[in-house]
This record gives sequence, structure tokens and C-alpha cells, in this order.
Amino acid sequence: MLVHGPGGSRAELDGLAARLQKAGFAALTLDLRGHGESATDALQWKTLEADAKTRAWAFMTRDVKAGIEFLLDQK
Repeated sequence: MLVHGPGGSRAELDGLAARLQKAGFAALTLDLRGHGESATDALQWKTLEADAKTRAWAFMTRDVKAGIEFLLDQK
């Protein structure tokens, strides 16, 4: 599973994911909440104040956990 950093998006990892897949690895990229295609009017990483970013970042571990659970459910 490939996870971008703060302010990034899965789009920046898609090329690496494609190369990994061609090499025979399963690869998943995701947009953490408030990033890339997961941004909403209520939660956009780029517009959050520093303390709100700290609080939001703590919840992004749930996004990573959901991605891992998804991968583990795949055959």
C-alpha cells in the first residue's frame, strides 16, 4: 500500500503503483481524507489551520487501516 504525505494525493504515486503491479505486486494507492479526490467542502487539507491539520491527521490512520483491510480481503 502506497500512502502519500501531508498535502499530497494518490495521483503522485500512481506511476510507482503501476510499475509495482507490472512486477507482480499488488499495489493500492489512496487519497487520505481531505486530500486529492477525497477532499470535500467540509474537509480540504489545503485550507485547514495548523491545529485542525493535526486533529485530521490523527484520523487518517483509519484510512490506512481501511486500505490494509481491503487488501487483506483480496484473493
